[in-house]
Amino acid sequence: MRFFSSGHNSPKLLTCPSFAEKNCLNGAETVKYKLSIAEIHQLPIEEKLQIMEALWEDLRIRFERMEISQAHETLLDERRARVQNGTAKLLDWDAVKSTIGRA
Repeated sequence: MRFFSSGHNSPKLLTCPSFAEKNCLNGAETVKYKLSIAEIHQLPIEEKLQIMEALWEDLRIRFERMEISQAHETLLDERRARVQNGTAKLLDWDAVKSTIGRA
């Protein structure tokens, strides 16, 4: 089974630290793989899904550790306050998608 997360070595090859087992997401054990885009296209769907899961888990961990700038935090707080006091409304993504491109 091959798992991989993002790497930056070559525009044509993805060089990725890979988790030897799915439950080793903390980086305790890593293996290196180089997969071409063509090789990725040929992977069975199950392996592609496992790769996607590993990527999303890696991104989730990285984003949870990221600091939010004070300006972004202030903007988010202002938007939350507008929703709470009724001057703004949260919209469902499916409803928004259906309006994109309509003017």
